[in-house]
Amino acid sequence: MDTSGIDLLFYTDQISDGRALLGQEEMRHAITVLRKHVGDELSFTDGKGTIYLGRIATVTKKETWLDIVSTHEQKAQAYQVSIAIAPTKSFDRIEWCVEKLTEIGVHSIIPMFCERSERQKWNPERIQKIAVSAMKQSKRAYLPHCELPMKFTEVIHQSASTKYIAQLNPESTSAARHYKRGSDVLILIGPEGDFTDKEINMATGAGFIPLSLGEYRLRTETAAVVAVTTIHALNQ
Repeated sequence: MDTSGIDLLFYTDQISDGRALLGQEEMRHAITVLRKHVGDELSFTDGKGTIYLGRIATVTKKETWLDIVSTHEQKAQAYQVSIAIAPTKSFDRIEWCVEKLTEIGVHSIIPMFCERSERQKWNPERIQKIAVSAMKQSKRAYLPHCELPMKFTEVIHQSASTKYIAQLNPESTSAARHYKRGSDVLILIGPEGDFTDKEINMATGAGFIPLSLGEYRLRTETAAVVAVTTIHALNQ
């Protein structure tokens, strides 16, 4: 779908029987900030691939309902890119990373706790909010799956047709030489102190291929963005 004509995209997953209910924050933006009224039209998405045109039907202090006027399906990618990333010491950098991954287009983001992880906490509500905001800003209709934290030992048992662990060493392969176009892929991005040798051995034993993202060391959040961008480029 051509979204160039959409000035602003809202989000709600509360849709049924031809109607949609805006959440409190979206309602405040539409009614209080933009001063929308009954009869005005808004574009919104469910985060599952559909963009809706809705007409404001009712407005109360607690609820804003929209009548759905039309729907358009945004074409889904033929492949899925999932990133398992060790939370950085500075949570601001992870927030930036989630924002950029959503804008670029990622299927799922998995917070992964490793042996050298400096941060062992995760704020799922905050991450979800950032992903929703980035989805709307980029006019995407697909909201990434923001998974709950997993231990490294759990992540390596996740399934994908292609599995990589980002590694800066001479034996790592480049995605251009190994990746098969159209394949779903899971990429592990380690913490600031990198994966331990034990973790690398565990991952390769579980079918993960060491992946090179270039000859220079990248920050955790930069590596994640480079990895997803590379897969998208190889699918063009």
